[in-house]
Amino acid sequence: MAGGGGSGDDIAPSTGAWKLAYADFVTAMMAFFILMWLLSSPKPSDVQGISEYFLKPPSERNQDQQNSANEKADKQVVAPQFKDNPQGPGASEMMKKVEEKITEEAAKKDSKQLEELKLKIASLIEKDENLREYQKQIVLETTEEGLKIELFDDKNRAMFDSGRAALKPFTSEIVRGIGKLLADVDSKIALTGHTDAVPYSMQDQNYSNWELSADRANALRRELVRSNIAQNKILRVIGMGSAVPVVDDPYAAVNRRIEIIVLSKRAEQDILKSELGNRVKKEKS
Repeated sequence: MAGGGGSGDDIAPSTGAWKLAYADFVTAMMAFFILMWLLSSPKPSDVQGISEYFLKPPSERNQDQQNSANEKADKQVVAPQFKDNPQGPGASEMMKKVEEKITEEAAKKDSKQLEELKLKIASLIEKDENLREYQKQIVLETTEEGLKIELFDDKNRAMFDSGRAALKPFTSEIVRGIGKLLADVDSKIALTGHTDAVPYSMQDQNYSNWELSADRANALRRELVRSNIAQNKILRVIGMGSAVPVVDDPYAAVNRRIEIIVLSKRAEQDILKSELGNRVKKEKS
């Protein structure tokens, strides 16, 4: 009986031995899954990173894990400051205010530059004997659209022959003088032609004040290009006919005018956005 009892003690598992077997099993399974993952995504960088990790002493592995945790904590602190991070309540509003402030400062700078240009042109007209003679027919005005330079007809001196689109010599002289100042300005330019309400009297039934005003604006464009204004600097050329008179009398000579508008950055962007939107609509239709 004693012998039988001794045999039972020999086959009983020792305390904790199963834990070692289980640890070996888990280690083997981990190695198996790592192997399968590497086979499914055999990137050299992944393989190298894993091999370097397991070749490190345990103390260095622990330090790497601690560094990774610290980096993650730092990102969580910094992240709410960014506009697109949903963790930061009020962050988007703050970024919006910053953008508005930047836009406001840019607009102020742009307005200041246009005002300085206005003073330069006024000074040029005052100092140049030839231009000074036509000073009453030149009006400079700063608007939301930019710096508007208007050249008006006088009842005793017209910039164009009646019903014609060719600039008279003195008109070309004024335009060239202004064009030299605009050549180095970092702004786009818009050109507009206007007529009075007197109907176009030539025999062509298909030609009216609308066509005449547009042709005069294009004549202005050609003269500016001859004074070294780059072609791509001119963003818009339009004719308004007699639709926008400057005085109550639609037949007054002063309504016959051409305009050079040195566009503000905002006006330039609005024009480009409008044209881009029209193009997208055409493509969709």
